[in-house]
Amino acid sequence: MKYLTLLLFLFLGSCTTNFYVVRHAEKSSYPKENPELTEEGKDRAERLRVILLKKKIKEVYSTNTTRTINTAKPLTELKDLKIKIYEVKNQNDLIVNLKKSRKNTLIVGHSNTLRPIVNGLAEKEVLKKDLEDMEYNKLFIIKRKAFGKPKSEVIEY
Repeated sequence: MKYLTLLLFLFLGSCTTNFYVVRHAEKSSYPKENPELTEEGKDRAERLRVILLKKKIKEVYSTNTTRTINTAKPLTELKDLKIKIYEVKNQNDLIVNLKKSRKNTLIVGHSNTLRPIVNGLAEKEVLKKDLEDMEYNKLFIIKRKAFGKPKSEVIEY
């Protein structure tokens, strides 16, 4: 029985769930209420797809805006995944549900919504303030194991 417990502990402890959190790519000024991505933004969404292609993403979350959905779309179309819409006002519920998940996940948000998501998943202050208005190139990676503290890193893409 001791060996079974030890094997289970080692197995669960070695399973890592990765969360990839990004702001939507560059947006145009049109239409004003729900802007599209610019050509540069479409290129960035493609770069994101290439970076995440082999990361075994199983779920994708986005707010219900054209720019966030279109940032996730190149990856979701290639992997045949559905985009799950989350409410900006319900980020705590999203974080709680993500922490229970064992699926590698992409979350696409906004300059002022990433901080609570990144910090909540990392369980520490990784992102000290909202992203700047023209800051689109950060990919936050939070690695969570069944046991132990989450690890985080930020890359530019």
